[in-house]
Amino acid sequence: MERRFIVVEGPPGAGKSDLARGLAAALGARVDLEVLQNPFVTGIRRDPRHAFAAQVFFLLDRWRRQADLAQESLLSRGVVADWHFARDRLYAALTLSREEIALYDYLHRLLLPRVTRPDLVVLLQASLPTLARRVKRNGNGTDGHDEGFHKEVAEAYGELFFRYAESPLLVVDTTEVDLDDATMVADLVAVIRKHRGGIGHYKPLGSRGRATETEVPWRAQRKSR
Repeated sequence: MERRFIVVEGPPGAGKSDLARGLAAALGARVDLEVLQNPFVTGIRRDPRHAFAAQVFFLLDRWRRQADLAQESLLSRGVVADWHFARDRLYAALTLSREEIALYDYLHRLLLPRVTRPDLVVLLQASLPTLARRVKRNGNGTDGHDEGFHKEVAEAYGELFFRYAESPLLVVDTTEVDLDDATMVADLVAVIRKHRGGIGHYKPLGSRGRATETEVPWRAQRKSR
């Protein structure tokens, strides 16, 4: 099945950007990496009240960009992005006050009907130690947030995609894999092409073993009732 608009998502350190680049190259698509250029972010450390302005800026900018990507995916060979519009609400819930989130949600509801659904979401998960190691390696450990916040983000991703049903979803465990490995990317492309819908799980070959429930505290899977 052809996927013209693919989104790779996951918490910081999961490997979104690396895998998005690899998938785009393998599929002959253009990669779109989120660049966080927000004039209000630097002011948050001096005054937390800047958080609302920063989050609304992210909301409007991501809304504009996803509309552009959706149009481009129809006219080109396809697009692989390392960000999903739903990410914005996730971070807003973690950073805004109750009064601020109420106003944010009002704006979000106005924009949501015109958000284009991806043809596929590839959700990356990894153990917390792996996430922390990659964040530090990538130089993102100085983003002003501690490990507790990054754990909250990882758990929030699990909650978000546990209920996600807007697009086909493929959950990939990246705890023990090299995201730059061409063979792994080729295998994943084959899995993507076979994935017909709903939610699927993929454990790349060559991993040293499946993580335990305590190592990966968030999982986007629906439990049987």
